[in-house]
Amino acid sequence: MTKTEVATGLKADKKRLSATGSVSQYYYGGQTKTDSLVNIASGKDQSTLTRTNQSVLVSSWDATGRYETDDSITKLIMRGSHSDNLATSSAQTSATQGLVSAAYVDYRDIKSRMDFRVGRQSAIGGSLFGLFDGVSMAMPIAENYKVDAMLGVPANTLVNAPQQAMAGVMVEADNLFEHWGGNLSLVEQTTESISDRRAIAAEVRYFGETISMFTQIDYDINFNEINALTLQGSFQGPYDTTVTMLVDQRKAPSLQLSDALISLGGTSLSTLLQTRSVAELQSAALATAAKAQQAMVSFSRALSSKWQGSMDFHYSDVGALPAVGNFQAQPATGAQYNVSFQLTGSNLYSNRDINGFNVSQITSDTMNGTQIAYNNLTGFMGNKMSLEPSIRYYTQKDNTDTKISRISPGLRVSYRLSNRASLMAEGVYETSQTDGPTSNEASESYFFYLGYRYDFQ
Repeated sequence: MTKTEVATGLKADKKRLSATGSVSQYYYGGQTKTDSLVNIASGKDQSTLTRTNQSVLVSSWDATGRYETDDSITKLIMRGSHSDNLATSSAQTSATQGLVSAAYVDYRDIKSRMDFRVGRQSAIGGSLFGLFDGVSMAMPIAENYKVDAMLGVPANTLVNAPQQAMAGVMVEADNLFEHWGGNLSLVEQTTESISDRRAIAAEVRYFGETISMFTQIDYDINFNEINALTLQGSFQGPYDTTVTMLVDQRKAPSLQLSDALISLGGTSLSTLLQTRSVAELQSAALATAAKAQQAMVSFSRALSSKWQGSMDFHYSDVGALPAVGNFQAQPATGAQYNVSFQLTGSNLYSNRDINGFNVSQITSDTMNGTQIAYNNLTGFMGNKMSLEPSIRYYTQKDNTDTKISRISPGLRVSYRLSNRASLMAEGVYETSQTDGPTSNEASESYFFYLGYRYDFQ
């Protein structure tokens, strides 16, 4: 063998072609039987109703092909899901829904650290660009700095607006002052050459030895409204104590002028603008967006080598939505508070078991609820098989003097056929009793799923 052949062979060895991913299919089924007793003027009326709640087959896939050389890495990423509604009531045919969440080629030049993508993708960096079909590029411009640029068509499943386009640019910075990083971005989205969404966003990140923080703000320039504001972080305290927190406020869905098509039942912004002003369309778009707020604080610490305790405080509030287009009006949820205490024990009687005990209290202006739950995971057959029994009891009383009691035992089973293939199934039986001033209702429900997952490489 010549030196050239040896060198060529060594260079060929540097090229690697590989593929990884998974496919899975799960069938979800369920049925409910309800017995109701209603007080009427002539006496009591009793009825029984049995209905199929769900019968759906969900298929998912996630695949990555990778080709690597000394100079570059090229990847092909495919990810998505597909669901078939098998419940065919009346003469209706089964409904089918699918979502391709990723289908793009990613090329990275190792020397220049330039990254180039084409296809259906999310933004390379953070911010609220959303899913789009197009091209993007990330390029370092100085030490610790890089620029991301994106151009394409929004993959918006909520609004089907014609002639949409999106462009965005982002400047990212990492490892500033040792622990700081973040980015600043601008996005412009148009529909029929009309400004649909124009927003500026910023992220600030801090990662220290005991504290990490992340904050993000997205401000829509057209609407002069904050679209999203998030602050979250964690703190590692003494005695193995961890404190995490989250404060989040956002419009749901995100603001864009084409949301007015939902409110006004139109198909074209340019047509609507012939009889309405931009301000009127913005008001119509705002009518589709609720103000959603949430906050959370969690404390957890190790109590021993096998036990861990935690305490969580949650707050949420989602504003009201009027009836718009084909969407029914939704009342405001009001402030809802949830306090929960959890005790988790690991490896108490084997080399793979987890036992969880949980007590939660839920309160709002209209109701008070309490949940007590226990769940277990135990491995068998050298951890090839696992059983996860659980039971939950929930009771609630609202301001109309209606009381609900519900008990839900369940069992999940998983079995690993090989290092790549596994089977999983879960069933939940639920019995519920509702007692009100004018009616009583008892119901029995069961829900289950079963399926498989296969990983390849």
